[in-house]
Amino acid sequence: EGFTINIVGVLGNESRINAFEKMSNVDSLAVDNFDSLLFTLLEARYGSNINFINKCETLEYMVKINGKNILMVHGNELKHNRLEDEVVKLKHRWYKKTGIMADYVLLGHIHSHCITPSYSRSGSLVGANCYSDNGLNISTSVASQNLYIIEKEIEAIPIVLQ
Repeated sequence: EGFTINIVGVLGNESRINAFEKMSNVDSLAVDNFDSLLFTLLEARYGSNINFINKCETLEYMVKINGKNILMVHGNELKHNRLEDEVVKLKHRWYKKTGIMADYVLLGHIHSHCITPSYSRSGSLVGANCYSDNGLNISTSVASQNLYIIEKEIEAIPIVLQ
């Protein structure tokens, strides 16, 4: 009470309502998932205390926080074995589209955290599941998320829940 919480979200592919459908690359079709449903429920219950910057309704989103342009994507279209190069290409694509260069990129998709000076990947709150085990062949996946402090620099702190 007495505080406003700012929340931003990017759609994921594991939360499709119809899990057998391939995730669409079109925002209006991709919102048929539990990520955006959760944001709708949170807004209905806590709308006056929460500022929804993006209601988990887009596949990619850029937000400016303390003067830093943060680009958020799920990351399922990126080649994670060449992630540094992929992030550079993603930043340039966004710059060509918007004229704004991203200072940092946040992504997910692979169910394990990774933090670098130019991007970071959060894990998943569910940790390992059939998708990470069988689809991505990641046996070391654990429940985790990253905490970000964005001031003059961007600091990412992994929170591993074991």
